[in-house]
Amino acid sequence: MPDKELAALCALNSLYVNKCRCEAFLRTHGTLSDAWDDIANSKQNREDAPLFKERLSSALLERAGYAEIELADKEGIQLLPFWDPRYPSLLSSIVNPPPLLYIRGDMASLDGQNIALVGSRTHSSYGKKVATGLTAALVDLGYTIVSGLARGIDRECHLSALDNGGKTVAVIGSGLLNIYPSS
Repeated sequence: MPDKELAALCALNSLYVNKCRCEAFLRTHGTLSDAWDDIANSKQNREDAPLFKERLSSALLERAGYAEIELADKEGIQLLPFWDPRYPSLLSSIVNPPPLLYIRGDMASLDGQNIALVGSRTHSSYGKKVATGLTAALVDLGYTIVSGLARGIDRECHLSALDNGGKTVAVIGSGLLNIYPSS
């Protein structure tokens, strides 16, 4: 698919448009970029228009779409859209999978035994001790640690996985230009 298609997906992802909606756009418009253009330029009161018309513009496509592709390239991050055959099948089978994955590092980490560890952003020293100990034990058993890359317990789990020679996967739900929390 051309860069404009990936840019449209990046921009739609920045607006939290889910995979199901993206698939509906593909069915009705053929491409996401055609859907973007059609909705942004539509004078009709279409079903999609009230939700997106004000937010869809060529300026946003440039800012959120192409800028995200450029940033990903600069940072060595691979963009993996839901239509790519390498998109993880287990992830694709959940009710509402993300339309776009951002990958830096070894994508094979997604293929093994994964376990999600998450927790409070503010934690006690006991919480940290339990999280890092649990993570170390799971890494020893061959698990890849998956978490949200938030501060607090999520961060401690990622660091513990790396400190113990394990693999870690950070799931960021908001795209590269909208990382939350920014710290």
